[in-house]
Amino acid sequence: MNGGGDDSALIGAIYDTVIGEDDAGLLARQLTRAFGAHSVIFYHADRATGRHDRIVTTVPSEVLLPFVPELDQIDLWLRGGLSTKFWKPLVGEELVAECDLVASRFYNELLAQVDIHHLLAEVGSFDGDRVSVIGLHRPRNAAAFGNAELAKLKIVFPHIVRAERVRRRLEAANRIAQLGLAALEQLEVAAIVCDAKARVLFANQAARAFDRAASGIRLSASPREPLLAATHRETTQALRRAVATAAQVDPDLDCGGMFRVPRGQDEPSLIAVVAPLSPRMGVTEPLARVLVNDPLSVDRRFEWRVRQAFHLTPAEARLAAALASGVSRSEYASQHGVRPSTVKTQLDNLFMKLDCRRETELVRVLLSVPRLFDQR
Repeated sequence: MNGGGDDSALIGAIYDTVIGEDDAGLLARQLTRAFGAHSVIFYHADRATGRHDRIVTTVPSEVLLPFVPELDQIDLWLRGGLSTKFWKPLVGEELVAECDLVASRFYNELLAQVDIHHLLAEVGSFDGDRVSVIGLHRPRNAAAFGNAELAKLKIVFPHIVRAERVRRRLEAANRIAQLGLAALEQLEVAAIVCDAKARVLFANQAARAFDRAASGIRLSASPREPLLAATHRETTQALRRAVATAAQVDPDLDCGGMFRVPRGQDEPSLIAVVAPLSPRMGVTEPLARVLVNDPLSVDRRFEWRVRQAFHLTPAEARLAAALASGVSRSEYASQHGVRPSTVKTQLDNLFMKLDCRRETELVRVLLSVPRLFDQR
């Protein structure tokens, strides 16, 4: 073989391609060198239809591309590979008789144009109906692939298939993460994730808007790294103490706290709720979540949403909206002309319907009710 190379280096390159360290074109060139091949093609296909995706090849694109839409129909090697035993390296003559190959359109219009004659191939299945296919090629005047290349492919090919499974799972996980981030970006409630030192690891659109306006919450207190802060020093210290505590404790405990975050003289204070970020969500380090609500954004629509979500009475929904906006029980009783005992009864009903034990926990649940920015 020409440039046989080290199997471990080649296997490492396969996984480097999956995680983005190397591009697939580089891997294709490494495979041709390792097997002493003239060209290579590998791709992944649907087993039932033969339809393929993610074609990686050193075959010139101007030759291959016109045939891609019908490759699953005219590729005699692929059709032979899908009908034979998987996970077994094969040479071309084991898939298609040479006389049938050289008489075919596949050979004369495609393979012969780039001097492909000899084949070393393997097909492997994964995830039920998916198959991975690799084909290494040599020209007609070169020696056919032999036992050494067959043995090498038997070692290398399972890693190509495994790497594709990893890639697909990473893509699926990344898509889920992107969808989750997109949903968080649309929330009207400001959502912030911090580590125990109050370093901001994530802040959604609403949180960044507060920061840009210097309206209560700041995300850039340090020029070197984003740190959670408030426009008032005392509030900053209180928030950071709560974050440090919440990030270090069992998320099932009621810790962190609820804070009023002062703004300008003519604006009502923001209401911030600090709580642990649960390790059940895949978190592996101590983190805290901070939800910040603007009382000016709590309106009849929010009352309607919490009423629908938790089957509240109109009075309970009004109290819930007020608490979420930072109004205290006594303030609510005074503003609405109701007795404190009535407010307590309504609050007890809220605890029961929202499965909460404390007011801070209740507000945290209320702030989690999705409220989207008006996109009009």
